[in-house]
Amino acid sequence: DTGPAWSTVKVPIAQRVLDDFGGPPGISSAQAGEINRAITVSDNDAAAALFSDLEKKHGGLEKASTAVGETLQEAGDFTTQISTQGRDTFSTYGQTEWSLEAQNRYMAALAGGCLADDQITNYLLDQMSMTGGEDTFGIGAVGVPAKWKGGWGPGTDGKHLVRQMGVMPVDGKDMVVSVAAIADDGTFESAQSIATEMATWASQNLSDDILKSVPCGPVPESTS
Repeated sequence: DTGPAWSTVKVPIAQRVLDDFGGPPGISSAQAGEINRAITVSDNDAAAALFSDLEKKHGGLEKASTAVGETLQEAGDFTTQISTQGRDTFSTYGQTEWSLEAQNRYMAALAGGCLADDQITNYLLDQMSMTGGEDTFGIGAVGVPAKWKGGWGPGTDGKHLVRQMGVMPVDGKDMVVSVAAIADDGTFESAQSIATEMATWASQNLSDDILKSVPCGPVPESTS
């Protein structure tokens, strides 16, 4: 139901950079490359550079974290707080406790064009359509055109959490999906397999008659 955001938080970080620096036409070539690498191959150094730009603009770690959190609030999530505390060698923001429900709400709002103008929305979704590398599990392994971002890492107990959020077509309509898994054996590979099973099941068993449009703005309750 919940756990560290890990690399899925790179999407709201990229969104905030785009918001703050004038959208796709306003960002630097370096920032464009960093957004591409942070999303498509989950490059940690690229994400750190983007977050560093936010720290410089907003005045430090706390305020940059608050700024990223504001993107979640725009999706109606007033509970999640972007972490300012890292663990071991992991980033502060990657340790953000992000529930699956709240993450799905953010992804639905982003995909629905509720969080940014069309230029920024399409830019981010285009980047997510090119995701590959170790992210190619779950939504990325169903065999349909999809846009997604994954994240993974070990808990304090050593067991790996893997999670993804994204959009994939079901019965001719875009469906927003968020999945998370921790395998009994604790391995990254087993958790990946579970996430792929869940995403495949969703693509094959959820039908158009149960899909609902998500309105822009805060959503009081959601179903899964």
